Amino acid sequence: MIDVGAAGKGYLVDIISTILQQAGVAEFVVDAGGDLRHRGEHSIRIGLEHPLDPRLVIGVANLQNRALCASAVNRRAWGNGLHHLLDARTGAPATDVVATWVVARDAALADGLATALFFTGAHQLAETHRFAYVRMLADGRAERSPDFDGELFTSTPTPSRRSLPLKPPNQSRTRTTRDTTVPRSKLLLTTIAICIAAATAGCATTDADGTSPSSASNTSVAAPAAPSSRRSRYADGTYSATGQYGSLPSSIGVSVTLVDDVITAVTVTPHATDPTSLDYQTRFAQAVPALVVGRNIDEVNLSKVAGSSGTPDGFNAAIQQIKAEATN
Repeated sequence: MIDVGAAGKGYLVDIISTILQQAGVAEFVVDAGGDLRHRGEHSIRIGLEHPLDPRLVIGVANLQNRALCASAVNRRAWGNGLHHLLDARTGAPATDVVATWVVARDAALADGLATALFFTGAHQLAETHRFAYVRMLADGRAERSPDFDGELFTSTPTPSRRSLPLKPPNQSRTRTTRDTTVPRSKLLLTTIAICIAAATAGCATTDADGTSPSSASNTSVAAPAAPSSRRSRYADGTYSATGQYGSLPSSIGVSVTLVDDVITAVTVTPHATDPTSLDYQTRFAQAVPALVVGRNIDEVNLSKVAGSSGTPDGFNAAIQQIKAEATN
């Protein structure tokens, strides 16, 4: 069987775009929920949805006369570490990458490359294809190509040589091109809600908690607002606490660095000795930085993360201890 799901929806976006061009439509956006194609004289800004918190974006992309396609592990998941992005060599879901965004000449190519980046280095794909990209890793770091036209937010520790650290909105951002507001009269916005069953990355699947997400999109049209200039509620510094959870109980160590009430670094130390519990705690520890770094500590309250429903309770308990210690 040949599964065209990795590029099928992007190809459908290209078909719609061709129909519009043949009909003489000069400016349009075809939005298929995570797969976009733009044509027009003015660029548009597209938010890159945080793969672990759809209320946030990790940055924005400037898009003009190109396609932008995205893929992430959060929109089609059905169990502990189980999602739709499978490595054909092993049959197991991808674990090192949590989200990708690719800009290319057409949506079918961008859609396929967005999936390929979960398993293949960008330098290998660049040998045969021209594209720009952002790739978010499981440890919270983000890689981006030098020609990616956009900016990233929030911060992550110890980036690799080709990685760009994400920074909070109040810190420096990457260079962007001129942002022009498109007159309403000059832009035809064609929004197409597309759900292609199974092979074509449908959006009516369920997540690990058994709830149905509203769409398969991991793009957003709004960037996060800049933080207000209020007085900090908590003293800057690095704080540590032990969070206990469960009836046994189990525990984890949590270390948080605060700057203006924002978490700029976090470390979770597993304490479990049982192999199963240790696996849950380790997966949780790897996922947490991408979920909380760059957020106000008062907004952090984790539920199920990386398949673990108990460990987040320990993390939340540790955060409450840290907040009490850091209160001004």
